[in-house]
Amino acid sequence: AVCGSICRKYCEDACTRGSVDQPLAIDEIKKFIAEQDMKAEHRYVPAMNSCTHEKFDQKIAIIGAGPAGMSCAYFLAIEGYSPVVFEKEAAPGGMLINGIPSFRVGKDIVKSEIDVLREMGVEFRCGVEVGKDVTIQQLREEGFRAFYVAVGLQKAAKLNIPGEELAGVQGGLDFLRSVNSGATKELSGDVIVIGGGASGMIAALTAAENGRSVILLERQSRVGRKLLATGNGRCNLTNLQLSPARYHGQDPAFAQAALTRFGVQDTLEFFRGLGLLTVAEDSGRVYPLSDQANSVLDVLRFAAEQAGVQTVCGFDAQSVRKKARGYQLTAADGTGYFADRLIIACGGCAGKALGGTMAGYDLLGQLGHSRTPLHPSLTQIRTDPAPIRGLKGVRADCHIRLRAGGRTVQEDAGEAQFTETGVSGPAAFTLSRQAGQAQEAELLLDLLRAYPEPQVLALLAARKAALPQLPAEDALAGMLHPRLGKTLCRACGLGQQPLAGVPDEALAALAKKIKNFALPVTGVSGFESAQVTAGGVRTAEFRADTLESRLAPGVFACGEVLDIDGDCGGYNLQWAWSSGYVAGMLGKQEEPR
Repeated sequence: AVCGSICRKYCEDACTRGSVDQPLAIDEIKKFIAEQDMKAEHRYVPAMNSCTHEKFDQKIAIIGAGPAGMSCAYFLAIEGYSPVVFEKEAAPGGMLINGIPSFRVGKDIVKSEIDVLREMGVEFRCGVEVGKDVTIQQLREEGFRAFYVAVGLQKAAKLNIPGEELAGVQGGLDFLRSVNSGATKELSGDVIVIGGGASGMIAALTAAENGRSVILLERQSRVGRKLLATGNGRCNLTNLQLSPARYHGQDPAFAQAALTRFGVQDTLEFFRGLGLLTVAEDSGRVYPLSDQANSVLDVLRFAAEQAGVQTVCGFDAQSVRKKARGYQLTAADGTGYFADRLIIACGGCAGKALGGTMAGYDLLGQLGHSRTPLHPSLTQIRTDPAPIRGLKGVRADCHIRLRAGGRTVQEDAGEAQFTETGVSGPAAFTLSRQAGQAQEAELLLDLLRAYPEPQVLALLAARKAALPQLPAEDALAGMLHPRLGKTLCRACGLGQQPLAGVPDEALAALAKKIKNFALPVTGVSGFESAQVTAGGVRTAEFRADTLESRLAPGVFACGEVLDIDGDCGGYNLQWAWSSGYVAGMLGKQEEPR
């Protein structure tokens, strides 16, 4: 759980298999294992080292249930002892949960580790201060034979500076303990940004650079998890071929104000100023020169820290209330934050494993906002599996059309990848928004899009003349992936017979199949695997030029939580950068960067 949920290093960065084959999804596996370890039914509980598997009966006391005390308890339990941990606070964990917000461990993770220790035979006695509520001598009289003192740093040191004796002045350690134990219920800043994704991070940075005191609240154990997965881990951060037609929603024109104010060149200049080097492909897609998404995340994190943004992870905002002067946020554990202005950047519900959530919709709903229906987008299109059986993993550069009701609904070109149940890849992702809502639709794939059908037929005729004894199912060798070529040939009735015996009509049918490989659509994959949410909070309830709520003054929204989504190819991240920047300006109208 610690490796997959807390560790800030990404194992794939150190993967040495990149030159051998495709890198393993090490970090995703870590996350999956971590999620399983959080569930009692799957949790790993270490066994004792004792060869007899019998516990020792000596009573051992550990004073302090912080990192040192819990670690001590673990190793004693492994050796067969059943130690008792005394903790003066109401719950164990110490600085694991009371530490600096950016580094403390999530309370759910600590609770799971405590549950593991309990299953190993460790007993926790909380609310008991050894030396005050009970003495060492009294514990000896109870039969305790050994004592481990692991109380850690109990109180902030005095610095002997003027004013530290005044009421309300606290040392850092005392402050952190009071906040995380619930004694201090409310912290405040000029601006609170809810959501540490792409739009939230740039919004926080923009607000901080304009002199605001900014707190960035993130529900997960670290910021930018979804950003790291974009572009297959490469982070396709924008596209040079930006156009309004690439955006969707009930009112896609709403996005143009933000996209114009902070456009593609502004985005590239912004990241260049943070030290990020980028490279553009012929398709217009822009990636970091390092080809690593964490390069984008790193420069954003470093810049936010430099600008003074206070990042708090593990804060799951449950409610928001309008106060006389601003807004108060409250988490499930009662922790609260107050700010004059809020920026809601929680993202959408797509990709739950990477942080997809309904939180943004719920919080804005509490302020009177409404949303449109939600649909998965940029996800696999499911088709009849029979025509593509045996093609799992095969990639093809093609032109792909979505037809419904006798007309072409949408089309795109690029890489498509066949799966067991349908078609994935960038070209299919772009069509998935419409495919999920279309009725009786089909995909039509042009698998040799650079060649008109008569030219394809001429190539087949030339192949037949040059290699008359070639098995007919190999007629497309050298033109398409071998498995794809044979699948198309067999669909046209071409098997082991020599090409010489294949009639011209069969070759014409094969040429037509290559240019129009039809796959009936049965649906799309759900939100779990979708990269983007189509739909969101109604844009009519926000000002397009500032992204400020028309219903709740001082509240701004940006990114995927709004009813704007883009095609595959960097368009959604550009919307995140543009809308995050505009929201972070908090209504200011000066010229863009």
